[in-house]
Amino acid sequence: MYDPLRTQDVLGQLPLLKAYNHIMVGFSLQDTVNRDEIIQALEFATLKLTTAIPWLGGKVVNVGSGPDSSGLFQSVPCEEFSPPNSILRVKDCTDLLPPYPEIVAAKGPASMLDGAVLGPKNAFPLSYEDSETDPAPALLIQASFLKEGLILDMAAQHNMSDGGGILAMLNIIATALRGQEIPTSTIEAANLDRRTVIPLLGLEEPLLDHSHLIRPPPPAIRPPPPSPLTWCLFRFSAEKLNAIKTEASDPAHLTVPFISRDDALCAFLWKRITAVRLRRRQTPDDMSKFTRAVDIRKTMGIPFDYMGVSVSNASTWLSFQQVTSLPLAAVASELRKTLNEIDATFVRSFTTFVSRQKDKRNIAYAGKFNPDTDMGTSSMASVPLYKANFGLLGHPTLARRPTFAPIPSTIYVMPQTLQGDVDALVCLGEADIAALRDDTEWASSVEYIG
Repeated sequence: MYDPLRTQDVLGQLPLLKAYNHIMVGFSLQDTVNRDEIIQALEFATLKLTTAIPWLGGKVVNVGSGPDSSGLFQSVPCEEFSPPNSILRVKDCTDLLPPYPEIVAAKGPASMLDGAVLGPKNAFPLSYEDSETDPAPALLIQASFLKEGLILDMAAQHNMSDGGGILAMLNIIATALRGQEIPTSTIEAANLDRRTVIPLLGLEEPLLDHSHLIRPPPPAIRPPPPSPLTWCLFRFSAEKLNAIKTEASDPAHLTVPFISRDDALCAFLWKRITAVRLRRRQTPDDMSKFTRAVDIRKTMGIPFDYMGVSVSNASTWLSFQQVTSLPLAAVASELRKTLNEIDATFVRSFTTFVSRQKDKRNIAYAGKFNPDTDMGTSSMASVPLYKANFGLLGHPTLARRPTFAPIPSTIYVMPQTLQGDVDALVCLGEADIAALRDDTEWASSVEYIG
């Protein structure tokens, strides 16, 4: 048994996170593989996970919500998901999806990875209704068997965990599948009392201005997107990424001491997507915002294996004219400057701001967001997921997010492959996707996957 209050943090209390976050890994299997042996190993690994970290075998509830309060989310014990019961769901998808080698040969396009088939829960930003008879598990894992392959989808309730948290869970699954014990330090980090992980500011300490994170009321009539939205995967080869990084590091236009490869990639994405939008919109003076999700564990000295929501956002504003006309190094510099502002002082202020809002329903990580001018991105490019050893399953041959409903102007950057390539899952209007593919600078650097 565990104390549910210990699962109650600050940054995970936003109602917009009442949804499920997904990370998916795929494995090649021989036709002669014993499925029962794999299922038994996965059952063992998931039970090790929920035994060591009991709140992962709980259900997520909201306590105290009302007209002027969004309440508090926490994980409470639930027999349905707690040992000896399992959070693993097994599904035979051999007649529902192409053979796994075909998916890998096609480089894992979004069109072949239907979340309705591969995921045990829907995905952010779509919320859900829970009840006593249909509780919301803190985590569900679906193992989908395909011809010559297995796809493992981790669906974590988003108030309880972020992407970094899911990666920590996957690491434990891999450890258990290798027949190793979960390190004590990992168990301690995963079970930390969340209420004190990020120290809040005192009443006498100045609070930074975070008012831009308050979402305005939605319009009475939402304008339709310029064209139907779709998810699409693009690949940046190691060679092209190095070329983009070299251009973005041009000292003639660099205004910061250092930029990362992620800075360079984000600058390239921002420039090319904004360029096709500018040709369509003809609004050079309109402002565009590029928002990056930032893992604050390192900044705040939080253990890597801590699974609670540990994300802030870095938003950079430039006009369409600036984004498209400035050199790549100048745009990358602006992105790096904004990222450098996410220090311990900022994080403590941001967390304190969230904690002081009794009703958090109008708080959004990026605040006001126009999907026809702005972009939001979350990157796992630096995560060595393809190198992880999952015991009898071997190493992943695919790392993806299953394809669910569109999230306009969102980019998920996938983990780097063993060859050094990086894939980006992009959600844009079909017209903008087509325009991107016709864009000379984009087409010369990016491979279309679909």
